[in-house]
Amino acid sequence: MTVMDSAAHRRALAGRLSAGGFLRTSPWRAAVETVPRHEFLRGGFFDQVKGSAPTA
Repeated sequence: MTVMDSAAHRRALAGRLSAGGFLRTSPWRAAVETVPRHEFLRGGFFDQVKGSAPTA
């Protein structure tokens, strides 16, 4: 997985949420796997921390 591979991050998130019982239906899992999380952070709540990629 590369820093810019957001699809892999979304699939991993969906897997963790499913395993934890938070995603119980196919439509919700598909939404988590499809919608880029960064679309909800326009203007951002996070400052990039040098050397912390892929997330921080």
